Amino acid sequence: MTSRWLLSAVAATGLSTSMFPTLTIVHAQATTQSEAFDVISIRENRAGATTSIRQQPLGITATNATALDLIRFAFDVIEREVVGELPAWVRATRFDVAGRTELGPLTRSRLRAMTRAMLEDRFRLDTSRERAMGPVYSLVRTRSELRPFDGTTVGMRPSQTTCVVDPLLRTPGEAATPVTRTCGFAEGIGGALTDLFGYRVTMQGLARQLSRIGGFDRPIVDRTGLTGEFDLTIHPTPDMVAPTPAARFLIALREQLGLELRAEEGSFDVLRVRRIEQPAPN
Repeated sequence: MTSRWLLSAVAATGLSTSMFPTLTIVHAQATTQSEAFDVISIRENRAGATTSIRQQPLGITATNATALDLIRFAFDVIEREVVGELPAWVRATRFDVAGRTELGPLTRSRLRAMTRAMLEDRFRLDTSRERAMGPVYSLVRTRSELRPFDGTTVGMRPSQTTCVVDPLLRTPGEAATPVTRTCGFAEGIGGALTDLFGYRVTMQGLARQLSRIGGFDRPIVDRTGLTGEFDLTIHPTPDMVAPTPAARFLIALREQLGLELRAEEGSFDVLRVRRIEQPAPN
């Protein structure tokens, strides 16, 4: 069985991304914060509601969110990347949180930095970024050349896109700035596994995006050897016969971008939680 069809089978099984093998730590680096909200409100939510984290020009509003939800947002990680001996309440207890600043409008990166500072102050959160060793899927090239790409069809090319790396957050209905495209990834109407667009993205960024959207049971790491920034479009088509959308997406990844995933051992990023405490309500 080829690696492509092996990975298609893995995707088709719907393996849980919350299960993960023992990690071997090879490097650690402490986090730092530089910005903070002016006003913070944290209350336990016992009424229940739809979980949401709303990003706003002057702050954040989280409803019925767990501490793990807040950590995932603040550090821009998925649940599998959060490791450490987490107390049960981190996943079970839910909070309504509001953080506000007068130093806006904010960008998403500044909002995340302020949320990290809030977690460190009110939840006594102590974390470190680390490299771990374990099973991974390596993103590798299947051919040496890039498929010709004119910006309207599938393929990948060195980026020619003008876009904003970290745009200011806007309130709903607010008029857009003249340059509206944001650098990074965008999904098609049917979701990430039907169409995926990238603007000024790196191969490391693509590997990370696939780790987030694909439902794979291992992290994905870049081993393409490609440097620089790229524009890309992945569009699975009906003639790609496969048992699941994830498997069809992998076929498109290979045929349209000349990339595939291979099961290997490797290193990857994790966020280790060293300490966290329940916040005092206010």
